[in-house]
Amino acid sequence: MKDTTFWILLGIGLYWTYCIYWGIKGYLKAKSAAGYYIAGRTLPIWLFILAATATSFSGWTYVGHPGTIYSAGLAYAFAGLYAITIPFTGVLFLKRQWILGRRYGFITPPEMYRRVFDSKALGFAVILIAALYSIFYLAVQLMASGLLFCILTDGFIPYFGGAVALSLVLVFYVSMGGLRSVAWVDALQFFLLVIGITVIGIGAINAIGGIDAFLDGLRNLDPYYTQGHGVMVLNTNWKDPATGLPMWTGLMMLTYMFALAGIQCSPAFTMWGFSNRDPKGMPWQQVVGSSLIVGFILVIFSTIQGMTGLELRDIIGNEAYSKAGLEHLIIGAGGKGKSSDALVPRLMLDFLPLPLMVLVAVGGLAAMQSTGAPYISSFAAIFSREVVTPYLRKKREIKESTEIWIARGLSLVVVALAFSVSYFRPDLMVMLGGLATSYAFQLFIALFAMAYLRNTFTGKGITAGVYAGIIAVTLTYGGVPLLGDIFPAINEFLAHYKYPLSIHCCGWGILANLITTVVVSAFTKQTKEERRMRNEIHDYFAKVDYPSESAKKWRTFVKFFAPFWWIMTFVGAPIFANGYWFGVPAQWVWIFIWWILGVFMMWAMAWKAELSTMPKEEIVPIDEAAAKTITED
Repeated sequence: MKDTTFWILLGIGLYWTYCIYWGIKGYLKAKSAAGYYIAGRTLPIWLFILAATATSFSGWTYVGHPGTIYSAGLAYAFAGLYAITIPFTGVLFLKRQWILGRRYGFITPPEMYRRVFDSKALGFAVILIAALYSIFYLAVQLMASGLLFCILTDGFIPYFGGAVALSLVLVFYVSMGGLRSVAWVDALQFFLLVIGITVIGIGAINAIGGIDAFLDGLRNLDPYYTQGHGVMVLNTNWKDPATGLPMWTGLMMLTYMFALAGIQCSPAFTMWGFSNRDPKGMPWQQVVGSSLIVGFILVIFSTIQGMTGLELRDIIGNEAYSKAGLEHLIIGAGGKGKSSDALVPRLMLDFLPLPLMVLVAVGGLAAMQSTGAPYISSFAAIFSREVVTPYLRKKREIKESTEIWIARGLSLVVVALAFSVSYFRPDLMVMLGGLATSYAFQLFIALFAMAYLRNTFTGKGITAGVYAGIIAVTLTYGGVPLLGDIFPAINEFLAHYKYPLSIHCCGWGILANLITTVVVSAFTKQTKEERRMRNEIHDYFAKVDYPSESAKKWRTFVKFFAPFWWIMTFVGAPIFANGYWFGVPAQWVWIFIWWILGVFMMWAMAWKAELSTMPKEEIVPIDEAAAKTITED
């Protein structure tokens, strides 16, 4: 065993000891279903800020994002603005979901959707999305962890060995302690994530010779890597008909950002919302933790990592950073994955001293755990409470303690399913994550109707729209994971229609979703129970969460500014930001400018428009059953 391997394993071992400690502590504390699933609605403000931010960014952010910048250049670097687009949906919906959860005692998202829209089919759709999202997104974390393990230990820990080790620790502390343990572990992971990405970026730019040498190198790269890829590709897929290269066009980036906004539309994030003691921490997480802090490190340091790899390959001629060199690093260590996924581990091995490499290695594993953990937790909670336990209760009485143990067993099930995906498709770290979040974004219209529309769409229309969106996402993704591997002809056919017109599958999904919702709503009526419930919750919103006069003016402003920001940031870039500004590629300057404006937008929405501030009145549970879900255990 090399000294490097020993110290990395020691650092990871100490970190995992911390995780196991919180698993045991959470096990001793969580005695009720509400306490186990949503921490008894008592998470402190600061804990939510750190944990929810860490959950939003993952091994995908740590490894896959810089690697894709290396593959596609600055046209893809706009994805770093998902530090803004991810919490954007949180600003819109999370506080009102918290109000509903506390008022009606909802513990899992299907309960909420089913009750509000009087639709069992919609509740089932949420269960389906939770399953697809959790399995695919967890698979991404397992791929990333296995790859990082095998490369940094030079094959001492094999690819699947690393993934197995991560999953065992995850399953232990998540299944034992529930969401409370997840939150305490994620709080530390936030700092490790931020420090790790920053340190790797600084190490990379020092290795290239400093900022001046780095900027000089950018001017000598192929324009594909420094200029925009256009607004749209007129093709049945997203590749340039002439070159065959994937094109991260303006429309592609816009709709890809829709997909990433799906993270805080997901059932897992709804449960984060339910777990809060109060919403005071929400704007701090959305604006400061995510948009400002993580946004800065992604726009600057993750971009530096990806572009440094390009300069080392194309300007300096370092073969270790060529496609063949990175593939050799993966294969030589016994790993699997795309060549670009090895960029970050290569930078770590080449340019960081041992103490910092140990720190960022732990940070990388922390990034993967911070996202994987809540999706294990939410899958287990939803399937235990919504599927398994109701079936068993048809035959006999089931205690809450039994329900919790069923959830613990289901934690193993979701990890096993994620392993099957990661085994068959280890090359899809970034895009598989995009597929998972695309499914979650199909809940956007339902959430918008729940939060702001009293009677505009019917429950039947919203339900049909969600299913239509799921189907459209699957058909325009370019292949069906697992099923397409068993029947290759399916994937061979769909590959010709991957992201038609360079519009991400999430874009096609939400378009099909919206059209179906509008059409079906036009020909159906709300049930009496749906109308009663939606009127009741919107009357309650008007009573406890009404905007001040100042907030009304800010809401009018953001209704126009928010769509303007989305369109100009992503679609405007390839039109207006080409060439070089101030000696820097205009694409990167455009990203930085619109990141600043995006932080302003989030501040305006969260605080000035009062979309994430405290309700005007205390939220009182509607009955004793709802009150019992608020517990310190």
